[in-house]
Amino acid sequence: MEKLLFFVGRWGGLGKVIEKPVEFLEEATFVIHRQEPIVVINYWHQTWLGSEKKAPLHLENGIIKIFPPKEGEDGRKVEANFSHPFSLNEFEYGVLTDNKLVMEASKPEHFQRGESAKGK
Repeated sequence: MEKLLFFVGRWGGLGKVIEKPVEFLEEATFVIHRQEPIVVINYWHQTWLGSEKKAPLHLENGIIKIFPPKEGEDGRKVEANFSHPFSLNEFEYGVLTDNKLVMEASKPEHFQRGESAKGK
């Protein structure tokens, strides 16, 4: 599990939008809250316009869960849920095998929208 969780900590850097001349600063934090029997990781991510923390752009947070391996199955099941400030919750699913995480493509049913995000 130690190799798997190399990303735990605080990460950041300057990004650029390919299609437009826009730069943004981003920061992500991953904190382990539990390791047994399910690995539970708290995730937090924020971006700011430009190269300084002056104009916030986007914020999201969530939980990533890595389940114990099941006998007869390759890999470990992974579930992640992320909350966005524009009234959207996102649920993602995948499998962790040999220190590679493969998430399935997002589907409409993976999203829960609040009223202000054109939800029911």
